[in-house]
Amino acid sequence: MKSRIFMNIPEIFSIANNLSKYADTQTSMIDKYHLTAKKMIADMEGKSRNNLEIATYHIKNETFDAIGRLSGFNYVYKSTGTNRLLIDKEGAEAAKINRILQGTGIGFLGSTLDNDGTENCHMLFLSLIDPETKKKIAKIFSLTVKEVESILKGYIPHNVTNDQVVEVLQYVANMNLFRVSSFTIAKNRQLNSWFIDKVYESGQYIENQNDWDLISYGDYSMAHSGCGIIAIINACHSLGIDLTDEEVLDLISEFEKNGCVLGAAAGTSPMAIVDYFLDSVEYEVTYTTSNDPAVIKAISETCDTFIVDVYNDSDDITDSMHYVNIEKRVDENGNVKFVVHNSGLYDDKNGNGARDENEPYVESKEYDSLEEAIKDVGHDDNSRSVMIIGISNA
Repeated sequence: MKSRIFMNIPEIFSIANNLSKYADTQTSMIDKYHLTAKKMIADMEGKSRNNLEIATYHIKNETFDAIGRLSGFNYVYKSTGTNRLLIDKEGAEAAKINRILQGTGIGFLGSTLDNDGTENCHMLFLSLIDPETKKKIAKIFSLTVKEVESILKGYIPHNVTNDQVVEVLQYVANMNLFRVSSFTIAKNRQLNSWFIDKVYESGQYIENQNDWDLISYGDYSMAHSGCGIIAIINACHSLGIDLTDEEVLDLISEFEKNGCVLGAAAGTSPMAIVDYFLDSVEYEVTYTTSNDPAVIKAISETCDTFIVDVYNDSDDITDSMHYVNIEKRVDENGNVKFVVHNSGLYDDKNGNGARDENEPYVESKEYDSLEEAIKDVGHDDNSRSVMIIGISNA
């Protein structure tokens, strides 16, 4: 490996350490200035008013963009460590992967997790790296690409706690750098209003997320990243509350503003969903990141419906994470059963093991316990919850 150049300039690190706090303060201040300017402009008329409205809009967005770039620098700074900047590209890659893969049993150095979750961010998003980067990692550490892939697939589920995953998702969701712009939110709502009635039928459970490709969520589609939103809609339905088309559009916009992760590239923050229900007097909410069977049993007995964020495969992060609603129902014999909605299950009428156009998506079978239902979300009895949110009518 080539030699690495380390910089240790106290002034740079002092500024970087305070960028998060600075970004939040400045964002709040700009919002207040913008509101004040709008009030002043409201008393004006004609061309001058129009020009000033446009100017204030651009000033606000350009300022937010600058603050976002500073926040981005802060994130990069923290991710490379609080006492160094890695300048050499190859050295930086090696050091980053060394930190990420610590504790995997193949000779990497150990390190403690940063309190703000930034190191967890690397581990969480490591599964997204492309094949060429995997080859570089393999070369750096004298591994095969297959060995690298194996390590990447299992590292997060096996070594990162549920609390850490939840913390990272909320941390990134709150970063100004990755927030969905007000322009995009407005544009998405307009476009979504043209197509929502093609995929959504109020009063029914949603099982067909894959058909929601024309409904936008952040910078992506609901088909790609909207499982959290759909889980909310399904949970409400199971509680007897059916959202209208307009309410679904409002819900998407609300989470684009506060809750989607990386512009919805990584879906929705679990804590944003918790906060959505906690902010309403209509619901009672209990949540846990525990996988203890006794805890799962207790929450299953005290709540009426559930939103669960799971690893589809608890041994493979590349099989993704997914939100589902698990309905709690009583069967014809009076027994409590649990049914998973929007798990991607379909009625294989043709028996060919692949979904054809004439084969509808369906709900799961009835399970005897919440724990059993969670384990089979990915259809292989190997799923595991990251967070269970229990919801009841108040």
